[in-house]
Amino acid sequence: MSVFTVVKPHERGLLIRNGHLIREVGPGLVIDLPWPFVKVERFRAEAVNALQIGTPSPDADKPIFWTNEHTLHEVFMLVQPPAGGNVGSGDLNLVALEVPVHYVVRDLKKYKLLAQDGPGGKSDELRKNYLTALASSRVMRYAATLSVDQILGSGRLGMNEQIRSMVQAQFDEVDAGVEVLFAGVAGAHP
Repeated sequence: MSVFTVVKPHERGLLIRNGHLIREVGPGLVIDLPWPFVKVERFRAEAVNALQIGTPSPDADKPIFWTNEHTLHEVFMLVQPPAGGNVGSGDLNLVALEVPVHYVVRDLKKYKLLAQDGPGGKSDELRKNYLTALASSRVMRYAATLSVDQILGSGRLGMNEQIRSMVQAQFDEVDAGVEVLFAGVAGAHP
């Protein structure tokens, strides 16, 4: 039993007394009643957190060619046919996209409510999986509106800000309490 809790510099915490949220605490030493009366739940709220949407980033030690597999688990997304292609032909166009999403937690209380009690104490993993699923659905819907030429060609330059704002809007819809700093296409191949 201790009345001291240390919140590290990259963390923020929520002080919970007798099951009720009392206040948010910043980095430093927190002194209060001992557990089980009080606990401080700490979160990596000051750090930049990352999600990987679509295909994971390729191994850095291997050459990357369109003709070889980039990673063990490539995730392909449906996209529109090329601009001059036969739209009614029934052809499928698949593109593997690597879309990292970097975010920070802005509202710790809202972020905690995304997944309060996960099985086996894995609330952080549930939050991350939930945010990944939300961002993935938005990115897949957006990719389906673009042609393969836009994604692989010069149209890719303007996609990142649109993806970031769409993912932010998706997170805002569920009141996630996070701010998306970057979301965009880091890699794409057919």
